[in-house]
Amino acid sequence: MGSETAVATPTKRNPPATGTGKSATVTSKSGRDTTNDKPLPACIVVDNGGWTVKYGLVPPHNNGRGSQMSTMYNATARPPHQLTVLTGDEITKRMKNLGQLTWNNSMERGMICDGETQLRVWARTLEVLGVVPTPQIKEGGFLKLQGPSAAKRRGSAASTDDANTSSNASIQKYSSSNCTFLLLEPPHVPSVISEGVDCILFRELGVGRVARVLGPCMAAMKYLSLGKRNTGSGSNSSSFDNASTSKCEWLNDDTSCCCVIDSGYSFTHVVPTHRGGAMTKAIRRLDIGGKVLTNLLKEAVTYRQWNMMDEYHIVNDAKEQLSFVSDKFDSEMKQAHVTRKGLRWFDREYLLPDFVSSSRGSVRLPAPLQRKREMEEMEKTRLELERKDKEAEEGNVSDNDNDGNDQQIEDEAADADVEMEVDDTSADKKKKADSKRQKKEKGKKKAKKRSKKRKHNSEQNDDNDEVDMSDGE
Repeated sequence: MGSETAVATPTKRNPPATGTGKSATVTSKSGRDTTNDKPLPACIVVDNGGWTVKYGLVPPHNNGRGSQMSTMYNATARPPHQLTVLTGDEITKRMKNLGQLTWNNSMERGMICDGETQLRVWARTLEVLGVVPTPQIKEGGFLKLQGPSAAKRRGSAASTDDANTSSNASIQKYSSSNCTFLLLEPPHVPSVISEGVDCILFRELGVGRVARVLGPCMAAMKYLSLGKRNTGSGSNSSSFDNASTSKCEWLNDDTSCCCVIDSGYSFTHVVPTHRGGAMTKAIRRLDIGGKVLTNLLKEAVTYRQWNMMDEYHIVNDAKEQLSFVSDKFDSEMKQAHVTRKGLRWFDREYLLPDFVSSSRGSVRLPAPLQRKREMEEMEKTRLELERKDKEAEEGNVSDNDNDGNDQQIEDEAADADVEMEVDDTSADKKKKADSKRQKKEKGKKKAKKRSKKRKHNSEQNDDNDEVDMSDGE
């Protein structure tokens, strides 16, 4: 919520009709429509917000590839008891304690109300981007009134010293007269303010052409062009070029519609779009933005803890670092009521800067939550070590199993060899036993035959003796 407008799509100078706004109307210094003219060498893109301004330079023949956007305060500030006026990024570069400065914002309620301050900021953006302003006003004007030193410092062509002007121009890359100024602005800007902006850009800064674009429409165009990035005239064209061509294919929702909620510094716009063009009659504005939230936080902190009513920038920095969008608001609020302070997952502590060692506050975890996180990390580490040890043991067991299987195979092979040897030995012994048994049986048979023969012989001898005895008688 630090800036006033989001990234956006080209629309016409006045708010377009329903469903229109695909292409921007570009106005040159002469006031004629130059939309179909040959493209200029460079394009300055400025997203003008109430708190910050986002700016960038698209070089020629680049088609937006590689271009980076930078951010600076859309305001001027004056240090205490000094006449020096700091603009944009000079504030953060030269000052540590922003609460001591006297601020002058160029926008009020989302509209440009201070043209001089806005001119200073835009001149500073051109200086940072390396663009030399070539104002049409030769006598007078803001850049002339700043004096030769300021003109030299800003690289302005309005310097009275021609030698300094030529040297500065040689250092810079582009001239504002050869650049297009693409301004992203909120919906429903009054025509009086638009005419004043044209006067500043053409007469004071001397830009070649000005294009006004609605920020929410550009965001819708980017969203709808995410599906097909390489469609259009060529395969190397950027997503913005693809979205601007008639061959662009939208996301497959069959509506080509998008509702953009642009929440800025001073307001919130709800912008329905169709094919990148804003539906003007359906736009709604809420006067609630980042400034309201910062003020509420400042009052709450002042009431509960510390007096921060004069420290708007510190409270705003704390809001930007700590705030988040909850998608479960009711459940998280109930959890916040029942959970002890310091143990909720979203609890944080904001350390105030001392402007000696640090000029910006820092964020840290509360002590209970820090101990809880440390215990969780230790538990995760322990489980991880146990898992690794278990894997190592399983690996060792598998290795032992493999070794055991190999040993078992070897033992089985050895047992088989032993069994074969035993079988051979037993077979030999069996043969020997069979041969011995056969020999014994043969011996027994022979002994029986001998005993029968001896018995038979003895019987014969007895018979013979009986015969002889009978003969003798």
